[in-house]
Amino acid sequence: MAWFSSYLSNRTQTVHATNSISDVVSLSCGMPQGSSLGPKAFIAYTENVDSVFSAHHLAHHGFADDIQAHKHTMPSQVHTIVPSLQGCIADVTGWCGSRPLQLNAIKTELMWFGSSAVLKNLSNSDMTLHSRTDTIQPVTTVRDLGVHLDSQLSMQTHISKMTQICFFYLRRLRQVRRLLGRDVTANLVCAFVL
Repeated sequence: MAWFSSYLSNRTQTVHATNSISDVVSLSCGMPQGSSLGPKAFIAYTENVDSVFSAHHLAHHGFADDIQAHKHTMPSQVHTIVPSLQGCIADVTGWCGSRPLQLNAIKTELMWFGSSAVLKNLSNSDMTLHSRTDTIQPVTTVRDLGVHLDSQLSMQTHISKMTQICFFYLRRLRQVRRLLGRDVTANLVCAFVL
């Protein structure tokens, strides 16, 4: 309990810029960014947002400060889901407004999953969400916990991104292979590929 209390009491903050340091200011709220307790405290703080998603009959799950909602339907019934999603976004925005939080519409992503034939038959107006002053356009790929998903679940985007990363690190190994020797380089390449 002392560990938990240490994050929430007797906290101060200063700002360092170039060679200047601001006065020490006492903090009455907040959590140090990057702290191990931060994600847990955020989840506890936002736990009752579940009721908003449940009211709109949306399945959802959260991870740290990220919440994802989803619902499935037949392509002919897309028009029935859009009002539910828009209502949910409006209610989440209101829920955030009742706390010192703000929904970032720029970081809010919308993706429709389906076959290419089904997705081609949906008009852009069918797939776009409007929330008060914000318009949320559908995206074709999203990154979820390090996995790049595309709207057809082909995994092509993920494979392409992983291939780029692999080649980047293999090229870095090439630069130092003479310093490492043949055996160590071979072990690193095998470990990396596995």
